Amino acid sequence: MQRLAGAALILLSMLIMTDCYAAGGSSEFKFNVYQKIESYRWAEYNEYGERLLEETGPIYGAGFTFSGKIPPKIKTAVHLMLKGKLEIFGGTVDYDGQTWGGDPVTSDVDYFGYRPELTVGPGFTIPRNSNISDGLFVQFGPFAGLGVKHWDRDINDTTYQESDDLYPTYVHGYTETWTCIYAPLGIRGDMVFPRHGIKGFIEFVAKIPLDNENTSDDVVEGEHVTIKPGEEVSYYFETGVAWQKSRFPGIRASFFYETLRFSQSDPVKVRMWDRYRYLSQPRSEADMYGLHIGVVF
Repeated sequence: MQRLAGAALILLSMLIMTDCYAAGGSSEFKFNVYQKIESYRWAEYNEYGERLLEETGPIYGAGFTFSGKIPPKIKTAVHLMLKGKLEIFGGTVDYDGQTWGGDPVTSDVDYFGYRPELTVGPGFTIPRNSNISDGLFVQFGPFAGLGVKHWDRDINDTTYQESDDLYPTYVHGYTETWTCIYAPLGIRGDMVFPRHGIKGFIEFVAKIPLDNENTSDDVVEGEHVTIKPGEEVSYYFETGVAWQKSRFPGIRASFFYETLRFSQSDPVKVRMWDRYRYLSQPRSEADMYGLHIGVVF
């Protein structure tokens, strides 16, 4: 909770600094409300590179973004580009893994989470003196910011039965709560055709990890376990097109690809039943690709 509060304070500070930079009443903002569908894959590997488990299936979500071009108070060729995002997501995917004893099992995994993100950076326009009534122009610029991705990963209870077993064996599931705080560093660009109300856009982001945490109250009965997954850079790519004429709402559609990467965590000593064990989060990775479809205004 303290880490989330600290991240929220930094996001608020970024907004305040942006307001100090901007000239009052002259900012240009666009808003987007969208739905998303993605193909999701999560996998974990042991220290020898052998896959321990795999989860695959669709994840659905909805979100809101705002983006704006903010002229500075002082006269300069560089303007400020601000973009914010708030997204929720969830779904049920297939689990193909194993018990702690190595017995193969299948189950379902329920996901639910949210992600706020804010980025800011200098923006450039080519040609420099383009006007809304002119032809093609390009806007681009680097950016940096802060983001938080928080989700619950609920592995459902299941059973398995070997060929010589008379009855199936019950396997207790558990819930993990993940929080990842990261610094997005990237570049984005727009190609605008103002006479036709069309804009093509592209964005590439490297997500620099600042802090990762995975907690569970169920994996060890009666004990709260917190593990710090290893920090690796993850990536995000999005490209698409938006269409909007005059001041009427328009449409926006895009394709995206996102990764999450975690190296193996340091072991944590916990008491399990009648003895102590060392638990760690294995090397883990997620790959997500899908579509955003929404309304822009």
